[in-house]
Amino acid sequence: MMEETAEEYLEDLIQRSLIQVSMRFSSGSVKYCHIHDLLRELAIEKAKEISFLKIISNQGASYGSSAIRRAALHCNSLDIIGYTGLNLRSLLYFGDMPNITSFELLKVVSEMTSKEIIRPIKGDIFKKMAQLRYLGISSCYSFFGADAELWKSISRLRNLQTLEVPNVHRFTCDHMPIPDCIWDIKTLRHAIVPEHSVGPPATADLPNLQTLKTVRVRASWLTDGWPKIPNIRVLRLSVFPLEYGESFGTFLRGLHHLASLYVNVHHVGSSSYDMLDMSAFPSYDCMQSLRVDGHWSWNKELNICLFPIHLTKLALSFSNIQEDPMPVLEKLGSLRILKFDSAYLGRQFSCSAAGFPCLEYLEMYCLEMLEEWQVKEGGMQMLKKITISCCYKLRVIPELQHMNNLKELSLIHTQAYLQNRLQGEEEYKIKHIPSIKIT
Repeated sequence: MMEETAEEYLEDLIQRSLIQVSMRFSSGSVKYCHIHDLLRELAIEKAKEISFLKIISNQGASYGSSAIRRAALHCNSLDIIGYTGLNLRSLLYFGDMPNITSFELLKVVSEMTSKEIIRPIKGDIFKKMAQLRYLGISSCYSFFGADAELWKSISRLRNLQTLEVPNVHRFTCDHMPIPDCIWDIKTLRHAIVPEHSVGPPATADLPNLQTLKTVRVRASWLTDGWPKIPNIRVLRLSVFPLEYGESFGTFLRGLHHLASLYVNVHHVGSSSYDMLDMSAFPSYDCMQSLRVDGHWSWNKELNICLFPIHLTKLALSFSNIQEDPMPVLEKLGSLRILKFDSAYLGRQFSCSAAGFPCLEYLEMYCLEMLEEWQVKEGGMQMLKKITISCCYKLRVIPELQHMNNLKELSLIHTQAYLQNRLQGEEEYKIKHIPSIKIT
């Protein structure tokens, strides 16, 4: 797939020191990257020499010719690039969207700012851009107050592969509707829309869609069927379990290529029925990342069969887990990242000597009832980083001196009793760790 090939190229550039990594995800993939200042200056000079790119500021165009194909606009003048001709293929702009209606050959349009831009985009601005493949608008203010014609013009972009309108401004985006016409774009591969947008209708047929974030499950899906997204790889959903129950599990069972799933389970009550029934949750061969915010039906009796067998990342929040989940989770042999956030109501974590053979990152937040964490010698041998925050009752941590790969330990807002012991009589547990943060 082209996305995987692109990641391989990026890693190759990193290995050659042409690209520098600013931050990686805990999974190891690149989150932010940049280039060295000297390389940047060299690239700019070379771009100027071969007319690869035009940079335009308030002081005017810095270089380039009328044959330029790529432009970066650092100003608010809406007509400043009008003279560059009709050959422009890529536009990155910092500010209000310029008047680009005449640039019919554009393939990439990307807004690179998160400022509160209040000028809405004109409804017909994309009307003639039949070649557009990437449309990224980082400021939802650009869409606030937009008329239906804007969405219609976007829906007619029959070569569009990526639509990115993330949830940036809480005052405008939380309830900004995404009309159904957007889901008529058969070529869409990645759709990142404002949180709480309603998902595609049941009639939607999106065979190329790989990424869908973040949409609310439609009520009509229960009666009319679920949308056809057979090749989805990354899915982020909001769901009300009382409305969907077992049908949600049936829907998931048909997504054979799903690699990353994030489900935000909303609750309207406290009964046991206010949970998703995941008894039919499949053991995906492809799924590597699972995040669940809210109560799921595995809370009362955890079973290893409920989890994808090749899972490498698991994050649980507000899960209301009653029993110690570690004896089950430690059997996930590929798990590298485990995160708890207000997910467990018990007093003890217990891990066996053979548990978590590949775990590298462990994060525990707001486990307010947790008092003791035990790991038998031989367990968690690959652990590199531990973060414990707001676990106010925690008094006992494991014999960490047996974890030879441990590089970083953070204890944030834990009780003074634990901190004093680790800085006194139990210092032997942590003195081998290169980076220790206790606050």
